[in-house]
Amino acid sequence: MSAMPTVSLDSSVALLPGVGPKRRVALEEAGLFSLRDLLLYLPFRYLDASEITPIAHLQPLQTATIHAKVVKHFPVRSHGRKSIILTTIEDETGQMTISFFNQSYVMKNLAVGERYAFTGQARLYKNRLSLSNPAYEALNRETNIHTGRIIPVYAQTQSLSMRWVRQLLYQALFSAELRLPEYLPEKLLVSEGLMSRDSALKYVHFPEDMKQAKLARRRLAFDELWELFKTLREQDEARRQEKAAASVSVNNIEQDILEFESLLPFKLSETQKDACRQIGLDLSQTFPTRHIVQGEVGSGKTLVAAFGLLRLAKHGYQVLYLAPTTILARQHWQTLQPIAEKLGLNCSLWTSQAKGDPSAEIIVGTHALLQGKVDFKPALVVSDEEHRFGVEQREYFLKLKPQPHLISMTATPIPRTLATILFTNQSTSFLDLIPGKEKLTNTRVFSVKKLKDHFAWLNQQVTTSDQQVFLIAPFIHPSETEGFADIFDAHSLFELAKQNLPDARIALLTGEDSESEKSDTLEKMHRGELDVLVATPVIEVGIDLPNASIITITSAERFGLAQLHQLRGRVGRQGQASWCFLVPSPGIGKVERLKKLEVLNNGRELAELDLQTRGVGEFLGTRQSGWDTLEIASWFDLPLLKQVQRLSDQVFSSIWR
Repeated sequence: MSAMPTVSLDSSVALLPGVGPKRRVALEEAGLFSLRDLLLYLPFRYLDASEITPIAHLQPLQTATIHAKVVKHFPVRSHGRKSIILTTIEDETGQMTISFFNQSYVMKNLAVGERYAFTGQARLYKNRLSLSNPAYEALNRETNIHTGRIIPVYAQTQSLSMRWVRQLLYQALFSAELRLPEYLPEKLLVSEGLMSRDSALKYVHFPEDMKQAKLARRRLAFDELWELFKTLREQDEARRQEKAAASVSVNNIEQDILEFESLLPFKLSETQKDACRQIGLDLSQTFPTRHIVQGEVGSGKTLVAAFGLLRLAKHGYQVLYLAPTTILARQHWQTLQPIAEKLGLNCSLWTSQAKGDPSAEIIVGTHALLQGKVDFKPALVVSDEEHRFGVEQREYFLKLKPQPHLISMTATPIPRTLATILFTNQSTSFLDLIPGKEKLTNTRVFSVKKLKDHFAWLNQQVTTSDQQVFLIAPFIHPSETEGFADIFDAHSLFELAKQNLPDARIALLTGEDSESEKSDTLEKMHRGELDVLVATPVIEVGIDLPNASIITITSAERFGLAQLHQLRGRVGRQGQASWCFLVPSPGIGKVERLKKLEVLNNGRELAELDLQTRGVGEFLGTRQSGWDTLEIASWFDLPLLKQVQRLSDQVFSSIWR
């Protein structure tokens, strides 16, 4: 092997021997530009080929490693003009034939009379066991890379072979001797049971056993979370150096809460009062604060936000309330306007269709507030379902000087244990449902075989009453991916609904629609001009249609329990009797998980259950909720999250004390 040039983690992959212009392009197309990128290109699984199996002991479909001598090669050509090399190998227990397709070079690579290691899956061919396109390497090597060990399996592209990637990684790790600088002291590594970064990088790619691979991946996941927590800490510290747009004393907070309560036709719940106290404390800070209010539909999040808005507005500051849709903006304005009026404050509605009063103390609107020519200077911004707004829209307020306080509200049920870790750099309030206002939606799971009968029942409901219906599918279009053909999609469900609901007015809503198209469809639904809305989970949050009382979710097994609960929350919002039907895809036998929704109506309980029992990516539906930021670590590894948080608290608190 040729001598390695001097390299660092930031060096180009092109510096590695064997990486010419074509292979460099192939690596860069896979997102591998630097040696750091290459080393963090982790295997997605491992193949245990560490045990050597004699030929006579092979079993059909067994993945095995064989140490054998090459006896002879026999080249043949198939009818499809593919070249096939049939190679006979033997060990002390017998002979077998292995085949190589379109790899005529193996006759040069595998010398007759020499011994090699072969790894592959044994399959029956004409009643004889054979290996097809096995990995192979000479037995006189000091270290095996492709056979006879725990073999890393990487994502493979058309222009990147897994064997070459594996060879390149071995070269980078053991010839270039690249090192990741360690930031934790040796004593801490031992006490916390953490592998060193150097060892982790080597063993995640070339472990000696699966325990070693697991520990290596855990250390790299630790590093990823450490960087995340470090960034959050740095952002928090930088924010504490900024000047807030407003600061109001918290001395009379209890009296202020009583005065606010006197403006309402009912008493505040204890969790609402606690949230008001925390928001009052935040708004007294001289630096811009961040607060998250989490609570289900009916828990009174809007009123808690109103307390913060009014608290600053009555001291002469302008405040904004951002809603994700025009319908919600109007509904929130209708809630806030009469309360503001009692205090002599102007509360204005601002949407793309109707611009309000730019001088009003309180402005409720959509993202249209950020797109006009008016230069707002708010002291407080409240955003409803914040993740529905883009990064650029949020950064709009972060660039303001002085910065406003921000309150984000969400009905997404995040387990408290997880939320307190994720939102470590902001205060958080959890609202319980107001006693007497619990909304119980009747939930039933049934087989796809009963879908035709269900449509007949739906047709009767929409033609004999003013009830509105949601029909939900996880995909927009039919999937051509193997194993996903039976998953429902919105377009096919729309056609099915038109065939089976002849008397209903039906519309389709998906993520492919423009914002104006979505708004128009929802406005028609809100005005009662539609009976049935077929949609993807785009309706999961930010949709408030009072007459919607039935939701049928197809391929329900594709969703996490918490996400299904979110979708269920779209119906019965006026307290009317409501139904949620869950229909698994064809061939899904086990529905015990879905049946939990028949008996559980508490979103946080369901989220905790998701956290304990979920499959990868199931919790919340990570794509919809912006939780797809981690590449190695998992949001669901609570022990690791808590470990990183605890250690980062110790280290960073001493730095910024």
